Amino acid sequence: MDQEEALADVEQTAQEFEAHILYRSEAGVFQGSPSVSVADLAEVIEKSRKKASNGDIPEARKLLLTGYSELHKVVLAKSLRWRLLHIHAVDLYLYLAAWTAFLLIMGFYPDKVSKLATWGIPATVLAFGALGGVLRGLWWLTKKVEGRNLRTQFRALYYAAPVLAGILGMLAYLFADILLAGLSVEAGEDGEEELSIGVYALAFLAGFYWEWVVNKIKDFAG
Repeated sequence: MDQEEALADVEQTAQEFEAHILYRSEAGVFQGSPSVSVADLAEVIEKSRKKASNGDIPEARKLLLTGYSELHKVVLAKSLRWRLLHIHAVDLYLYLAAWTAFLLIMGFYPDKVSKLATWGIPATVLAFGALGGVLRGLWWLTKKVEGRNLRTQFRALYYAAPVLAGILGMLAYLFADILLAGLSVEAGEDGEEELSIGVYALAFLAGFYWEWVVNKIKDFAG
């Protein structure tokens, strides 16, 4: 690795460290007079950048590693409850897991669920949309927790995900109904079953891939 690449690597590490400090600060890790403050860690980053610009790459990396270590000590000094909530997001995992269990249990009672409807839209459509949103939430949450970049202000979105995804599944169902309106399709039971599976798959996709539905709504409105 040449000098320019090493300098870029240090800068990238410094930016990632700044982001981690921000995320932890938002979660309240520096409350309660910890041994290290945000200003202390910011000073470490500044010194590291100066060392790197002067060509002392090893010392710059050493300073950043020391800063990471100090931040980790502050995190470990917090209570177990705080770490479970703000580092491992256990509450969000349990919430999304409860939704998953609820939606899967609904699948054991298809006859009863199929009789339920909201504004003429089958409850199964809402359930498939919500399931897509829950799985997307679990995937995205795991990615954020592993990357240590889960931000406090976005936690509410995970709580709202199943409901929002169910609504998006409903909208996808309505759009499909509009597109199919006026078409005369002669199908037996197999055809109807295939159509139902397609509608459920569409609702699930709408709940999992929100951007797709939003773009379709924009295209339709435009």
